Amino acid sequence: SITASTSANNGDTITAGGGNDTIKFANGKLTAADSIDGGTGTNTIEFTTDGTTVVDADFTLVRNVQVLTTTADSRLTSLTLGENAAAAGVTTVNLAETGATDAVIIGSGFTNNITVDLDVDTNATNSVVATGYTGVLTVTAADTIGGSEAGNYLLTQPTGLSADITAKALTVSGTTVSSKT
Repeated sequence: SITASTSANNGDTITAGGGNDTIKFANGKLTAADSIDGGTGTNTIEFTTDGTTVVDADFTLVRNVQVLTTTADSRLTSLTLGENAAAAGVTTVNLAETGATDAVIIGSGFTNNITVDLDVDTNATNSVVATGYTGVLTVTAADTIGGSEAGNYLLTQPTGLSADITAKALTVSGTTVSSKT
C-alpha cells in the first residue's frame, strides 16, 4: 500500500505498481491537483481523514482506481461521482465507519455500473442518491454488533437493497407556442 500523507493538498503524483494497490490519504484529502495512476490490478483509494468531502472534480487526474473506501475511524461527509470518477474506473464504494452520516451522490455523468457497500453500525445514517444515473446500482449492507453482550443477540442482515434507476420524464410547463405564418 502507498500512504499519501499530504497536508498542503498541493497536488501529488502517485503511480502504483502492477498489483492490487491501496493508496491511503492519511492527512489532507484527494484534490483535483492530485495525479494518481493505480496501474494494473484492482486498486483502491482509502480515505482515512474524518469528515472529508470528495467531489467529482477531485478525480480529474485519477486513472485505474476501481475502489473507494473509508476506515472504521473515518467518514466521508459526501462523495460525488460523475464523469471524472467514471473515467478513473471507479466501480465500488465501501463505507466502513462507525456512527457516521454519509452521502454518496451518483450523477448523470457517471456511466459505470457501481456497487455501494455499507458496513456500518446502527448509529449511522447513510444515503445513496442517484440523480440522472441510468446504470446498474447495487447497494449492500453488512451491519455488525459488538460489545461484551453481543453474543446474546442475533443480527439479521438487510436484503433487497439493489435498484434499477430510471431517468425521470421531463415535463415543461408555463410556456406558450404561437404559430407564425
